[in-house]
Amino acid sequence: MAGRWKVHIESLHDLQKPKHVVGDNLKHAKNLLFRNDGLDPDLRNLVVQVTSCKKQLSTRPFHVPKGHAEQVVVDEVLFVPEPDPNEGLEFNVLRLHRHTADALLGQVFVPAQAGTFKLNLMRGHSAHGAITVTLRPALPPSPCSKTPTHSAQATQVLAASQASSGGQVSSAARRGGGNAPQR
Repeated sequence: MAGRWKVHIESLHDLQKPKHVVGDNLKHAKNLLFRNDGLDPDLRNLVVQVTSCKKQLSTRPFHVPKGHAEQVVVDEVLFVPEPDPNEGLEFNVLRLHRHTADALLGQVFVPAQAGTFKLNLMRGHSAHGAITVTLRPALPPSPCSKTPTHSAQATQVLAASQASSGGQVSSAARRGGGNAPQR
């Protein structure tokens, strides 16, 4: 997991209709008339797509219930390549289509720094919702990077034992068994 970042997509807020794609009116009418499943016909088959270092990953498709577009809990975790500090991460919220191009709800660029962000999803020059994400490196810094390595500590112990015994060290001490009796 070294060189990767953990992206926790927590929630979406105040979602609006996606960009219109040919055939949406027919799908909308069909969903209203024949599917009474309680899901918003404009907010079906949504994914959050994350782009880092030209690699794209996305969440599983999800649907928004009618009347719940103001707060949608996504709670998905993606592990992406470590972002370029100059570029950051790009988040796109899309509505998937089978036969035509995917429809954009909004997009946002997030700086390449650890933290929790709530940012507006933009489409054109206007906000069409918001996203809350938490970013951090996938692995915490290694505790070994701040302390001397095990082999460096062993060398220090060996040097100390040589100094205390007048330069004579037993073969067991040279192999790392510092408690071996000396001759």
